[in-house]
Amino acid sequence: MSNPTESPLSAAVADALSGTADPNTGAIYNTIGASTYYTAAYQKEAIWNRAMALSNDLRVVKDGDSTFGVRGGMCRFGNQTLNFAGASCQSLTANSANYIYMAESGTLAVSTTGFPASINCVSLAVISVPASAIYSISNITDYRGAAAFSAVVGTEAVTAGSGSPNILTAYETKKVITNEGATARAYNTLPPASAGLSFEFVVKDSYGMRITAVGGETIRVAGSVSATGGYIQNATIGSAVRLVAVNTTEWIAVSYVGTWTIDS
Repeated sequence: MSNPTESPLSAAVADALSGTADPNTGAIYNTIGASTYYTAAYQKEAIWNRAMALSNDLRVVKDGDSTFGVRGGMCRFGNQTLNFAGASCQSLTANSANYIYMAESGTLAVSTTGFPASINCVSLAVISVPASAIYSISNITDYRGAAAFSAVVGTEAVTAGSGSPNILTAYETKKVITNEGATARAYNTLPPASAGLSFEFVVKDSYGMRITAVGGETIRVAGSVSATGGYIQNATIGSAVRLVAVNTTEWIAVSYVGTWTIDS
């Protein structure tokens, strides 16, 4: 799928804008026949530049045959606002897709394996660099929209059974999972752990629910921990648990209501 070609204004509609102010930006359209058209153009461009300033925040730009720069700007990690001063002449890996992002530490990072699975990063761009190491502007794909436009993950009622469990993904982090409407025990499988991912589970039906870690990972509730690839479960209505990944192998119940049994 390609971007659409936007239809321009007709000549009559365009001419009717002469001397009027744009309601969105406040910029005044040049008056037809005005002798100081360039002054009006500068006045308008000054407003446009201020309006466009936000779209320039953290934009990845080409600043050399084989390097890139990032314009200064702001982004937010949880309740922390990061002010990035900008960077230039950053190295790239030839013959690779270079994933450029802001890490929670406030540092600019580049990976050739993809953006981190953790939610604690802001994706900026991907630059596909050919084997020659010399790339063009067309090789830059802007990913800032992923940070600017993201869906709010809410609540989901899961009734998946043991034969076909609900497989959660990192993109569903912060989701609240219930078993409302289940006719048998509801089964959920956590995504591969990555520090910062979190899920909440609420038992709404007496059939109960089971939450399983992927192989090599564990789930801990207070002083008890599951086997690798183990699970926790509960069948008491009103019970709940919030699981947070603290690294790439451990899920910890940072809060829970009711008795969650482990591997049994």
